[in-house]
Amino acid sequence: KQWYQRRVRGEPCKVVASKDEVDAEVVEAHFTVLGAFADRSSDAAKQYTDAASKLDGVVFLVTDNAELMAEYGLVDGAVVAVRDFADEEARVVMDAENSSEAIATF
Repeated sequence: KQWYQRRVRGEPCKVVASKDEVDAEVVEAHFTVLGAFADRSSDAAKQYTDAASKLDGVVFLVTDNAELMAEYGLVDGAVVAVRDFADEEARVVMDAENSSEAIATF
């Protein structure tokens, strides 16, 4: 379903501005990746979007909203997996360079 929406929407990442929006995506998909970029046209944000465009089956979210970034404890350029798996942490922050390849393997 997500790959179809991505193709129809034409954007590999869904822009979100609130925790409620993130939570709604997690409820539907059970696993999402959230990128936090103060400037969504930065090189890091472009790498994130590139990775999102190459991966089907994963919901990629992006935000430049300072309040949402603070809610998740994210700094500019951070990428976090948000999931609702029963026996695993709900959030896992990527601890690697912010390249398309690193994001894709995260």
